[in-house]
Formats: sequence, C-alpha cells, structure tokens
Amino acid sequence: MDNSERKAPTGFIGNVKSRDKMDLGWQTPPELLYPVATYFGGQIPFDVCTTKDNPVNAAEFWTPDVNALNCIWPGSCFCNPPYGKSMRAWVEKAVEQSSSGTEIILLLSAARWEQGWWQEFISKARHVCFIRGRVSFIRPGTGDRVSGNTYANMFVGLGIRRQDDWVEAFKQVGLCMYWSSLNDVPTHTAYQQYLKRS
Repeated sequence: MDNSERKAPTGFIGNVKSRDKMDLGWQTPPELLYPVATYFGGQIPFDVCTTKDNPVNAAEFWTPDVNALNCIWPGSCFCNPPYGKSMRAWVEKAVEQSSSGTEIILLLSAARWEQGWWQEFISKARHVCFIRGRVSFIRPGTGDRVSGNTYANMFVGLGIRRQDDWVEAFKQVGLCMYWSSLNDVPTHTAYQQYLKRS
C-alpha cells in the first residue's frame, strides 16, 4: 500500500485531485449508506456526486461528466463530495439548492470547524449526525476497506422534511442533533425523548 492510500479520504472519493479521476478514489461504506437509504424510504433517490458504476445504488445519479455544481439538484438527494479544496463549493451549492426546497443529506469531514465558511454553512443546517468512530471508506477496485482516516465524519441534513424519521434512521450510526433556529441550543435525541415523557 502506498502512502497516499493512508491519507484521509477526500470525500465520497478518496484522495482524488480532479473530477475525471473520481472513480479512482474511495467510496462510502454500506453501513453509512443504510441510514441514508432508510430515511429516503429504502433507496437513495438521487446521488449528485458519484461514478458511473453507481456504488450507492441510487435510483438516479450524476457522474463527473455532469458537473452537479452547474445543475439544479432534484427534490431529494445524497451528496458525499470530494473533501479537498473543492468541498467548499459543494457545500455552498447544497445550501443554495436547499434554500429552493431540495432535501439534501451530505456526508462530510467534520474537520473544518475553525473556518468561517464552514461556520456559515453549519449555521444553515438543522440536522446533524456525528458518526461514531472513524469511517473506513471502500477501495472501488477491490472492495477492501481503507483504514487510516484521520478525520471524524458527519452527516448534515439540509431541508430535512421529516425530523423523527431523520433521528430514527441515523441514530444507529452516531449522535443525532437538531435545532429549529440558530438561537436554539442543539437538542440531543435522548434529551428530546426525556422532554416528551415529562
């Protein structure tokens, strides 16, 4: 194994520097696709950032041949973008599309908290799931897991329409939090359940 494979993945697709090389990177493991598909009723309706072999088994998808950053995204979709310098553009596009009513679930690195653009982005998210443990992404050619991810990961929901379904689907993989506005304190699901019983 060369040193480049031990680096943290750059998103849906590992340490890939350009869109035309996306199929050489790392892919989302099935245990993280399961809650996304569950939330969407059993199958991911649309993946805006994938490869031609459609590893997430989305009903519809875009490959690098279709630059999703220049498209109007469908009503409900999943996005695990490259985590390198281009991640900001993907995140900003997701925020823009969610403001038009699109429901988006993103799988992201949780290692950008100090950056102003990240703080602006996360302030628009109302649903977050902090994934337990480090994600071992999948090497597409072999299906092997790639260890050595140096970043924590998280799901972020934009425009989520069914809050209870979000929590039910994602609580198996991590801590789920949601809030209704920036002035609210994020609510942990266990505390929310306590409040419902009181």
